[in-house]
Amino acid sequence: MFRNQAAKVKTGFWWLSQGDNLEKLIFYLILLFLPTQFGRHFWPTFSYVYGIRVDYLSPTIYVTDILILFLFITIFFKKLKLKLSKTYLLFILYLFLTLLLSKYWQVGVYGFIKFLELSFFAICCSFLSLRKERIITLLTIPYLFEAFLSIGQFLNKGSIGSFFYFLGERSFNGQTPSVANALINGSLILRPYGTFSHPNVLAAFLLLVFTLIIFSQRRLSILYFISLAIGAVAIFLTLSRVVILLLAIITIARFYFFIKEKKNKFPQLIFGIIILITFFYFIFLSPFSSRFLALSLGDLSVVQRGELISASFRMFLKSPLFGLGINSFLPNLPRFINQQYSFFIQPVHNIYLLVLSELGIFGFAFFILLLVRSFRKIIRLKNYLVGLLLIEVLILGFFDHYFLTLQQGQLLLALVIGLSFSKPKLGIE
Repeated sequence: MFRNQAAKVKTGFWWLSQGDNLEKLIFYLILLFLPTQFGRHFWPTFSYVYGIRVDYLSPTIYVTDILILFLFITIFFKKLKLKLSKTYLLFILYLFLTLLLSKYWQVGVYGFIKFLELSFFAICCSFLSLRKERIITLLTIPYLFEAFLSIGQFLNKGSIGSFFYFLGERSFNGQTPSVANALINGSLILRPYGTFSHPNVLAAFLLLVFTLIIFSQRRLSILYFISLAIGAVAIFLTLSRVVILLLAIITIARFYFFIKEKKNKFPQLIFGIIILITFFYFIFLSPFSSRFLALSLGDLSVVQRGELISASFRMFLKSPLFGLGINSFLPNLPRFINQQYSFFIQPVHNIYLLVLSELGIFGFAFFILLLVRSFRKIIRLKNYLVGLLLIEVLILGFFDHYFLTLQQGQLLLALVIGLSFSKPKLGIE
């Protein structure tokens, strides 16, 4: 199947419109441009905290937003009926209620609009009759692009520039303020961004598509191994600890099944041993090992994250039933954080605590209900590969916030949730 996909890519994108209506074409374009963060930022007064611009609060129009708008217009004029559950409509009313109760209603309005947009995108994932091969192919193209770009950024010790700017690459180097560097053996190593807003989001995207590729193939081809190898190298260079750990688990598990299924087990066995040695060397023996083994509870990043967790609990206790309002964590943060970390303006690095502090117990219950229904649908449809993607998202959500706060992370979450309700299954082969 992977060879067939590659052959189709070589002949161009003519097949995108063959037999497909306009809304599917637009949806496929959204997948293709999902990694880009090229957009127009606006800076109203509510996007400032301590007089500092905060990207998370800046209303932004991205290329993917425009494509989703086109998708909405297309479906609206075709009068296609989207099935909306009573639970979803009740949650919309609940969000509107929290908006009315919120002290920072302006940021709440922006968060409410983003929720409507992303939930519409997720509903389209389940509503449109999508082909498994096309989804994987279209995500593989930006996956390879991002992998090569991130490797280039690592070698260049900064952004590549040129036309990559128009795909969302920010201009940066190791000395750029607030850039993501990793301390390796006393030296600062720049972590690549690709066209994403942070290396961790890049790593998550690469991991999810890596999982799609590695579990959707029965035949082992050169292109298959090259795609996995390039993606794995790029993930390693992001130095995202949790993603690298998940990558190791997924890869080892996949080739265990390969060895179990094949009669001629020797090639797969050798390849599996090479993978194990590579992971062992990178984590325990390579110059990067200190990134994984030297982590201390006294590290500044760990202490700052702990302070954000404490602040999120204080916010929750302030308004346990309805929370402080959608998208209102950051504007409220100065009132709940320790003064010495007052300029560390970040969302809590945990999507569950973020939902709990902003939407309270009732909003958190809706969120958990959505996840439960997603897994029930996955089991009913035997859509186990999407189930694996959702598990990865939920694990990563324990350690970061980008699935709820950043455009590309939000699109990834909406895509996975939507695919969990989609009938054409992404099966493990």
